[in-house]
Formats: sequence, C-alpha cells, structure tokens
Amino acid sequence: MLMIIDSPELEVHCCRAADPTFAEVSVVFTVHTQMELKLLLITVLMMVSLSATAAADYIRPQPRKTFHLPWHSKPSSYPQQVHISLAGEQHMRVTWITDDNSAPSIVEYGTSPGRYDSVAEGETTSYSYLLYSSGKIHHTVIGPLEHNSVYYYRCGGQGPQFQLRTPPAQLPITFAVAGDLGQTGWTKSTLDHIDQCKYNVHLLPGDLSYADYIQHRWDSFGS
Repeated sequence: MLMIIDSPELEVHCCRAADPTFAEVSVVFTVHTQMELKLLLITVLMMVSLSATAAADYIRPQPRKTFHLPWHSKPSSYPQQVHISLAGEQHMRVTWITDDNSAPSIVEYGTSPGRYDSVAEGETTSYSYLLYSSGKIHHTVIGPLEHNSVYYYRCGGQGPQFQLRTPPAQLPITFAVAGDLGQTGWTKSTLDHIDQCKYNVHLLPGDLSYADYIQHRWDSFGS
C-alpha cells in the first residue's frame, strides 16, 4: 500500500513493503509550514480509512520469535543503553544507565571526533518494580547546538564515542514514525525498512519493549 498526500502544509508518505510477510506500516511525513490541527486530523482520518480498507485483504503473518540478546558483563560505571532525544530548540538530551550509583552524569561533546570542547552535567533517577531495580538512569541536556551539524559525544567520561546530527534550522523537516516496535524479528525488519528513507527525526510513539511485567526486557531493548 502506498499513500502520498502532498499539500502546502503537509506531505505524507505511507507505505507497506511489497513483501507479504512484512507486518508493519512505516510512515514518513514532511512538514513544509506550520500545520493546522484541522489538516492533521483530516490526514490521520484518511490514513485510518485507507488502512482499514487494506486490512480487509491483508493476512497477518505468524509472530516471529522474541529477541534474546546475549549479556556481556561491563564495569559498573560503564554507560549502557545510550540514546538521545530532542530537548527544546538547539538542545539534545542524552540518556544512559550505569550500575554504579556514583558514576558522574556528564557528557563531553564537540564537532570533531575525539575532541570534546564542551561538557554538560545532568541528573539521575532510578526506579523499582516488583523484584526489579533499575540501574542509575542519567539524563544530561547538551547545547546550545548548531543546526544541521554533526556532534561527537561520550557519556560519563568513559566508554565508546557516539555521534548525532542536529535537525535543520528551517522547514522542510522530515519525520520517520514507527510504533508498536516490540522486540521481535519484526522489529529489525521494520527499522531496516525505515532506514531506506532519508529523515531528520525518528519518532517512537510506543509500544517499545513488550516487557509484559518482565522488566529486564527493557534493558535488552535499550541495548
């Protein structure tokens, strides 16, 4: 299924892979101007209507197996599950977990590999659920950052170097959206499908890990 809506306000590309075993639908939409709520609602309704029509002829394949990722022991202060998110204009939030409660919540960053000209310090939190206790969750906001630029960063003063590209300063901005990812064989096929597109920001509305009261699956999903 392929749907393209092209207007001065909003451009949407909704496609399902030609492979009949592909279960997910990926959506990429480009915002050209400020979207009005009415246009967005109309677009969503059209997508739901078309999806319902296509679903009548679509036979969902059997579930794939849940991922079981091998666990490799690391030093307690080593940053794990590193990921980023938008934190306002020209800022990014870097989040990671350590098993060491005293590990620093610092992020070193710069525009050249291995050369960190700036340092930001953040905060930590943790939680417990039934018999599960999370590690120390670090949140650090870096910036202000230049638009449409590549930055290199490292968490907690150790571990591998990561890189990110900031969104452009002006429209159009292209978003990739993937929901209900879970943690199965379909997860990889969905993300591989999205990687075929060029986009500035990837939105993950959930569901994510399919933890189902097994909280350690959050850890494997984050890894």
